[in-house]
Amino acid sequence: MQRRSRIKQLITMTVSSTTLNRDPVCGMLIDSKIVEYQHTYRGVTYGFCCSTCYDRFVANSEKFLQSREGRETDSSDQSSDVTYTCPMHPQINQIGPGECPICQMALQPVEPVLALGEPNAELKDFSKRAVVGIVLGFPLLFLAMAPHLGVPLYDLISIGVSNWLQLVLSTPIVLWCGWPFLKRGWQSVNNRALNMFTLIALGSSTAYVFSIFLVFFPQLFTTVFGNEVKAQVYFEVAAAIIVLVLFGQILELKGRERTSKAIQSLMRLMPKTVMLVGSDGKIEETDIGQVVTGDRVRVRPGDRIALDGIVLEGRTEVDESLLTGEPLPVEKTEHHLVRA
Repeated sequence: MQRRSRIKQLITMTVSSTTLNRDPVCGMLIDSKIVEYQHTYRGVTYGFCCSTCYDRFVANSEKFLQSREGRETDSSDQSSDVTYTCPMHPQINQIGPGECPICQMALQPVEPVLALGEPNAELKDFSKRAVVGIVLGFPLLFLAMAPHLGVPLYDLISIGVSNWLQLVLSTPIVLWCGWPFLKRGWQSVNNRALNMFTLIALGSSTAYVFSIFLVFFPQLFTTVFGNEVKAQVYFEVAAAIIVLVLFGQILELKGRERTSKAIQSLMRLMPKTVMLVGSDGKIEETDIGQVVTGDRVRVRPGDRIALDGIVLEGRTEVDESLLTGEPLPVEKTEHHLVRA
């Protein structure tokens, strides 16, 4: 979060000693100064987010270092070195986008990144599937519900013809529009982690398959428990499940996209340069990425505090309301900590 400082005087601060590195196994960002698990290999000390990553690295260090070097040199994929996690299961971490093996939700970057304006591919795909589902779903719903609403549909076409039309209309909805849910449902069974998509896939596919059997073999369902019945198809049920879940997923993705855009807007407010004070006292404007722990930075009147640090000289008031909720600016003098 960025806060605008109300400067009474110029202040000089030293950059604090928080050092972030990546776990060579899972790619998670960690603070190497406070991390619990560390291992030295070929003179280099590596930090790990948990004991599992530590044990895997110790068992086969060369493998993970080669994989890490490959990711760092791969300039063709901009997201290859970004760690993604599941919003519902934060223990899931991997390099690059994908789906959570537990709930099959799309993974999100651990750290907010500034997007280059690309649309959300999953949202775009689901929107196309929802449009197709609506276009085919309305006539399907009419064929299924018209006789129950008093519309003399069967005076125009027979029940058999109606069932075949419903089969034709529902097949693209179930097999194409609902393919992401069917795939995720199968993955949940294969991973032995049943979730919402398990129920969606089971409910829609059961209704669809039963209705197909009824269309091709109507005589199999004419007698139930010794009673004569007229079994009905449930193509509209399978299609309705798919379309409604698609709309739910679209609303969720739009909400997450708005949140990401809000975070990106805040990130764009971050200063790109700082006034770096050299060892000879000379001040020059330097890119923020070149500042290291221990450097001295001059904060001018009206500047935003770009980095965490400790005040060495001067006096100022800093608005910390976004962090602490305190509405009044907080006075900062020598030896006080300031945060970006």
